[in-house]
Formats: sequence, structure tokens, C-alpha cells
Amino acid sequence: MSPAPALLDLLGLPWAEFDAQRRLVARHPAFPPLEDLPALEVWLRPEADPIPAQGLVIPGPQGQDLALWPREEGGFWAVLHPRAQVRGLTETWVEGKPFLNMLVHELRLPVTVIKGYTSLLRQGLAGPVTPKQQEFLGIMAANVGRLERLLELVGLLSKIAHRRLPYAFQDISLAALVKDPLAHWADRWAEKDLSFVPLPPEQAGWRVHTDPQYARWILHRLLENAWAYTPPGGTVRLQAHADGEAVELAVHDTGIGVAEGDRSRLFTPFFRSPAEPVRDQPGWGLALHVARALAHDLGGEVGYRPGEPRGSVFYLRLPQAD
Repeated sequence: MSPAPALLDLLGLPWAEFDAQRRLVARHPAFPPLEDLPALEVWLRPEADPIPAQGLVIPGPQGQDLALWPREEGGFWAVLHPRAQVRGLTETWVEGKPFLNMLVHELRLPVTVIKGYTSLLRQGLAGPVTPKQQEFLGIMAANVGRLERLLELVGLLSKIAHRRLPYAFQDISLAALVKDPLAHWADRWAEKDLSFVPLPPEQAGWRVHTDPQYARWILHRLLENAWAYTPPGGTVRLQAHADGEAVELAVHDTGIGVAEGDRSRLFTPFFRSPAEPVRDQPGWGLALHVARALAHDLGGEVGYRPGEPRGSVFYLRLPQAD
């Protein structure tokens, strides 16, 4: 057995050791019985995919998660972590992989080429296109768009981790801060038959100290989230609250809300609720995590609370200008 258990014991982390045939070799006394960990069962099947080289985090019991890490000699460790600690380990992993920047850079060129040639084919510049071919090309274009979004999010997260974003802080009114995002989304509300209620005029003059570019990026994500998970006929409204130190800019919606069991994991990287209405929407489960990391760099916070009487409230807190 490798010396890893001693280190895990020192850290107070229950562990289980599995060999290359996915057989249990040893486990810490505090590690629960395998029958209590249904999320682990899929990795114990002989036909299961290999554990990803960078490890994997899966839901665990009682506010904890399982982090699966490959062993050098084959097989894997299953380590039971408090959920917040798993999130921290995931962020540490991102910080420790500077090659992510290179990976994103190298992938952008082929993705751009595929996107360009797909567009040319759809326009018929390489010859007539049948309806069925148009359908397939449309699917290709949509998935290339999803891949572009993933590259944007991973690239941004890597830059945050390596302190490479050129922040430019200034004092700005809420009216000026929200102007561009609201203009971008103005036509989308009607497209889905949603009502949008803008910031009350008495709050529009409040001022915050932030980097407008990245604060707007966060606001775009919160509005996008409300748009995606609010059924037609619903309402989205923007409101603010000031407490003398910070200003909270909140997006209220009358959408499907967040299941109580999912709330603690909302900002975990790559987490997506298993609920069918959530799975019906395309996404990577990264945008909220990146938004929270950005908000932290801006001296603020992104958070969630249940809407009243229904729906969700996602908010961005920013330092109030002097």
C-alpha cells in the first residue's frame, strides 16, 4: 500500500483504496459502507469508463462529496470530503494547471475553422444543400457554439486563477452599469413571452466601485439564467438594495427555482442538477462558478436565495462607491 493513507489520515479525510480491477483494497474506519454510496457504484463496474486523469467529483452523502483520484499503480482513491473542501480542491487543481491556457488557445483555432466552414456549407457556397443536410449542419453549428462557450468559461476561469485579468476599477452608477446588459436582453424577453421589470428609478443612481466590464459579464450570466429557467408567461425583475457598505443587484424570477438539495452545489464547477427541467437547457455548469470567482476578485459576492413565493433570486454584491 502506498503512503497516501497516512497523509489522508493526517488531513482527517476518510478514504477507500481500489485497485486497477476496481476491487476494494482497504478503507479508513470512518469511510461509509459502499452500499451507502450509490454514486460510487457506477465506477465499480468493470465496463465503466476510466477515472479521468484529473480526477472526478461526484455527489456524496450528508453534505459531503466523493473525490476520485487515480493511483499511480492503477486503480483509484475514493476520498470523502466536506462539500466546501471539494470545491476548494477543484479550484486548486485549476490553479495548478497552467497548460489550460495553452489548451484553450490551441482549441480555439480548429473550433473557429469548423464554425466558419459550417457556415459556408449552410449558405450553399459549396453546392446545393438538402433540407436534411441543413438540419445536420444546424446541429453542428449549435454544438460548435456550445464548445466555444466552454472554451470561454475555462479560459476565463484559468485567467482568474492566475491573476491575469486586467481589472480597471472605477465608480459607476447602477444605471450605467446595467445599460448594456439590459439592451442586449431587451428583445429576448418578448421572444419567450416573459415580462421584464427594470431597476426602479430611485435605485438607478446608486453608485458602486467595480470593473464595469466584468461586473456586466456577471450580470449577463444572471439574466441568462433567469431567461433560461423561467417558463413563458413569467416575470423577471431587477432590484437593488444598499446597506452602506455594498450594493446588492438582484435578478428575481418566477421560474422553476432550485431544489433544496441542489442549493449547496449551485456554484460548484460542472455541477448541473439532475432535475429534468434543468437538463432540458444546454449548459456546462460552469457559468455560476466563474461568476462567483469574478465577483470575489471584484471585492463582492454572487449568491442565491429562494424567490418569494416562488422562483429564484441570484444577486451580485459590489462595494458601494465612496
